[in-house]
Amino acid sequence: PKYFLLIILMWLWGFYSAYTLEPENMLYGFFEVWQRFWILLFFWVMSNLIDSEQKLNFCILCMSIVGVFVGLTSLYERYILKQIICTGGFEHQNSAVMFCHIYGTLALSQVFNVRKSVINKMFYLLNVFLYFAIVILTLSRAGLVAFLGSLSLFSIGITMFSFSFKRFLFICCAIVGLMIFITPALDTIIQRFESAPITSRMSRVWFFRVGMEMIKANPLRGTGINNV
Repeated sequence: PKYFLLIILMWLWGFYSAYTLEPENMLYGFFEVWQRFWILLFFWVMSNLIDSEQKLNFCILCMSIVGVFVGLTSLYERYILKQIICTGGFEHQNSAVMFCHIYGTLALSQVFNVRKSVINKMFYLLNVFLYFAIVILTLSRAGLVAFLGSLSLFSIGITMFSFSFKRFLFICCAIVGLMIFITPALDTIIQRFESAPITSRMSRVWFFRVGMEMIKANPLRGTGINNV
């Protein structure tokens, strides 16, 4: 099957990384290798199942339907249950944010697919706005920063490298629409950032610095399990 050798090599490299650096932590290494095995198995199965553009489009359509459910769940939590922080049915709001970033990108790709009908484009455009609404409703600080960065990079890229008046007009209308949507929640968003504890902000900086030092020390095989 496709990519079988590549998946095996990636798993063996993870096995080597887990057990050569910290061989005494056998239990940690087992769970790490087992988790990596299931992740690679998932990607291997999906890469063999989705072997055509038609199947890929069907997969994106199915996930977009799930996205509509997540969006409606977030709206239900916010306006019916009166929850301050919504999760969209996920265990944690950051999980909903990651879902929105991944599948929101796929939905946006369908909006700019020239072979799609107007109805399909409107459906995926609705998904994009729902994903944005979910990110806002979760009030995840990291999610909001990441989304703002992604939106900025996308706007710059689509304007510079694939410029057309229709796309430029679409981006302008989208930004205006997003600003109108975000305005009622702006005070709450600002409060979330202002109320962030110092320890939370500094811990992220510390993790980033430690991560960079780990990459510099062992760029290929890592530093082992539970060894920071």
